[in-house]
Amino acid sequence: MYFELVDTDIEISNISTIAQIIWPIAYKDILESNQIKYMLDKFLSINAIHENIKDGYTYVLIKENDIRMGFFAYKFINDHIFLSKLYILPKFQKLGIAKSVISHLKNFNQPIRLTVNKYNKIAIMVYEKLGFKRIDSVVTDIGSGFVMDDYIYEKGD
Repeated sequence: MYFELVDTDIEISNISTIAQIIWPIAYKDILESNQIKYMLDKFLSINAIHENIKDGYTYVLIKENDIRMGFFAYKFINDHIFLSKLYILPKFQKLGIAKSVISHLKNFNQPIRLTVNKYNKIAIMVYEKLGFKRIDSVVTDIGSGFVMDDYIYEKGD
């Protein structure tokens, strides 16, 4: 498995396509389908990814033998790394990929923070198993009557 920095329109399109596959599966029991569509358009469309990259986010494809397994995105913010996105295609889950991503980010020698939907029990279990601690919660208005209801997690040294 290897990580490939995203810097072309084709790779950005690939990330958007992967998100379109993962999100309806990952969030089907947590969010209404109209909120999933809204969030995909707002946060993981090709234009949104371009804007995130301009704002300092790094997007990375997770690959093995040129097969796209998922992606993650992060940004350095003051004294920590914010892991904004970590999505793995269903057939590649439970293979230790999340652990590899976190190990990669730990190489920057900064605490890692992330947000996770309060009702995403699988993701919460994974992050806690990887040593993340819940430090806060936040409800964020994302427009069109939708909110993100999240826990904030952090992993130090």
